[in-house]
Amino acid sequence: MDTAPQPEVNSIRALWIHYRDSSTLHGLSHISGRRTCTRGVIWFMLVMVMGISLTVTLYDLKEQYFSYPTLTMLNIKMSHELEFPAVTLCNISPYKMSKLNPDEAMLDYLKRESNMGSFMPPMNFSDSKYKLLFKNVEEDWLFNVSFSIKDLFIACKWKETLYFDCTKLFIPYKTEWGLCFSFNGLDSPEIHKIGYVGSILGLSFFIHVNQSDYVYARNMGAGLKIVLHAHNEEPNVMDSGYLVPPGTTTYIPIERKEYKFLPSPFKAFGKEYCLDTESAGFQNHLKHHRLYSYSGCLRECKERFAFQKCQCRNHHDLGDAEPICSIERDYNCHKPAREEFNGNVTLQAACGCSIPCSLTEYTTRISHATFPANLYEDWIKENFGYTSIRENIMEVRLYYESLVYKTFEKVQKITFIDILASIGGQMGIFLGASVLTLSELMEVMVMSIVVLLQKMFRPTSLAPMPVSPAKNNQ
Repeated sequence: MDTAPQPEVNSIRALWIHYRDSSTLHGLSHISGRRTCTRGVIWFMLVMVMGISLTVTLYDLKEQYFSYPTLTMLNIKMSHELEFPAVTLCNISPYKMSKLNPDEAMLDYLKRESNMGSFMPPMNFSDSKYKLLFKNVEEDWLFNVSFSIKDLFIACKWKETLYFDCTKLFIPYKTEWGLCFSFNGLDSPEIHKIGYVGSILGLSFFIHVNQSDYVYARNMGAGLKIVLHAHNEEPNVMDSGYLVPPGTTTYIPIERKEYKFLPSPFKAFGKEYCLDTESAGFQNHLKHHRLYSYSGCLRECKERFAFQKCQCRNHHDLGDAEPICSIERDYNCHKPAREEFNGNVTLQAACGCSIPCSLTEYTTRISHATFPANLYEDWIKENFGYTSIRENIMEVRLYYESLVYKTFEKVQKITFIDILASIGGQMGIFLGASVLTLSELMEVMVMSIVVLLQKMFRPTSLAPMPVSPAKNNQ
């Protein structure tokens, strides 16, 4: 009985036929010559459709993974001790009238710098009375004409210790508002922490704003500007913070929030990436800030922009290498340059300032009561000699209500383990395949290559040498 010729065992065709008939890949064994042609075609189409579906699904999975999606995890934590926020406060009046002792030209300049300037014509510097305003300002001018710590602070208290010399807690710091004072800020020699809650054992202070020494300023109110920020951050006193009026006792309970974002390639803020300041290779490129912060980066960029335009710096700018602008130069060049930068998002984006991947935010609620109560007013006058108490003096208390804080952390939504599990699941659904099935496919591919190489490099067999008849007859 005749049988169909079988392919050689070591042929590539034989390997693939054997793989087709014995593979654990579902449906592949049904595509066989032993079945009818119609059934073979149907099974072939089914396997192809499932294969294409698997390919599309795996492509979509790849796109999801490389879009680097994240999830936000909210955790409530408690600590026995928390870092106290940096507290920066500024008198609403940037200068002290008795120290500044302005002449007519300077007084005219201050009026135009204040909110009154919107209702006044621009300064005419060609007038001879403004001649002194062309003189360059000295390096220590801001310190000489501003309120000092001793001018403002009557007393301050940290935890259980009361200080009448508040220079032990607060350090002068130049801001765009003027000369302000920071507790636990960038220039503090140590980071203050606290393990107490409640208004008694936090940070408190009594302030005398001294309205009789106010000058015309951008804000027409009286009191303090208070900004809470992280120890490593530049205080943004122009755009954030709270105004506290005199004649009040102000309680400011604090709540701490921490934010942790994933560095590149994960996006942290919409389409923006955060800057991993905690990585081993990070280098702080800021010139005047020991620690990197987004607000500090923007401030230095704005100051560079204004200097490039005016070739001088404002008296509240950081650094001491460049000359300080005269009042005239500041009014006609430096101030317009700062305003141009503040209103131009493109200029700010060109600075290349990124928000750090780790942020700390402090939220507060503010409550007020009249200070002092009538019962204490005469006692304050007799013992401290202050008059016009409710027009000048205030009490402020900052404290943690609880040592519980919140953390918001971005985590990777799709990990490599998730990808492996999804690939295995999709292969099982569409083709009933597994990792071992892929191993079978790899085995037959390797064997096919081996057979091909054997055929290419196998030496050709030599034919036997024929014997001549003449030699045989001998």
